[in-house]
Amino acid sequence: PPPPPPPPPPPYFQAEDGIRDVLGGLVGSEMCIRDRYEQRQRWAIVQEALNKASRIITGSLDLDEVIAHIARETYRVCKSLDDEGALFSFVALLERDTLTPAAAYPIHSPRDFPGMTGGIKLAANQGHRIGITGRSAVTEEAQLVGDVAGDPDYIEIEPGTRSELAVPMLVGGEVIGVISVEHGKPDAFDGDDVAALQSLAAQAGLAIQHARLFQAERRHAQAMEAIQATSSAVSAILDVEELLPMITKEAADKFDAPASSLMLWDERKEFLVIRAAFGLGDRYRMEQRIARPTVETLIETRGWGPHVFNIAATPFGRPDLIEEEGLC
Repeated sequence: PPPPPPPPPPPYFQAEDGIRDVLGGLVGSEMCIRDRYEQRQRWAIVQEALNKASRIITGSLDLDEVIAHIARETYRVCKSLDDEGALFSFVALLERDTLTPAAAYPIHSPRDFPGMTGGIKLAANQGHRIGITGRSAVTEEAQLVGDVAGDPDYIEIEPGTRSELAVPMLVGGEVIGVISVEHGKPDAFDGDDVAALQSLAAQAGLAIQHARLFQAERRHAQAMEAIQATSSAVSAILDVEELLPMITKEAADKFDAPASSLMLWDERKEFLVIRAAFGLGDRYRMEQRIARPTVETLIETRGWGPHVFNIAATPFGRPDLIEEEGLC
């Protein structure tokens, strides 16, 4: 016959197993509580950095200053999540279909970014990389890339970059730009970084909108002042050849611009040609012209104006003359 089963363990062994189970549960609970506490402490530090960033960003109405603040505070918020910090942060603004770097921290001017000179065209079928930043603008979503080497859209700015996080700035459901940070380690960013930058991007978008509105109001006031001054001068000058140069000089003075020009139709009304200019070279004055179809297309698509052009991204006139004159 089979041997009898072993006797049950003494009571004290059973008690020891129960104590071991209880202790294991207590240790697990303690670790869970500690992790939650550390997570809350970490987010409290981030929230403090976000609050400070919000005060700084919304504390100015100068557009260039606001954008510079956004780049710097983005870098600092990321550093609050990771002591090592990102390599750099930068802000790119969207105008029509072109995404142009506008500010960076703490590295050199974003105008020197390789692969981004003149901005990135986001229109479909352009046959070139649009960058992780560009993809964020197109999809209107955050882009978290743990290894940029395997990303088909990545444009290298710093050779040491391994991971990147890009978050769109939206105002009224429309993308106005993108905030981006790059890190020297792979998988350097996580969900906390995404949440923090999305919060910052919301504040940044509103700050840019307010600065632009203020800038537009200031330009309108300057324009009204210039018109009034010019109107007073027009009533006193009857010689057109004397009047037109005076108008261009007044325009440059009132808008604190290095150059201005006044264009009229040529005799056949086929081209706008420069009739008077201030601060421009002779070759530019003589050769710069704009064809009638270009003007008509502009009016059809954007109205009678006034229009503001970023001539570095969208040249209005011959690009070689614009570049030679140093206007971009």
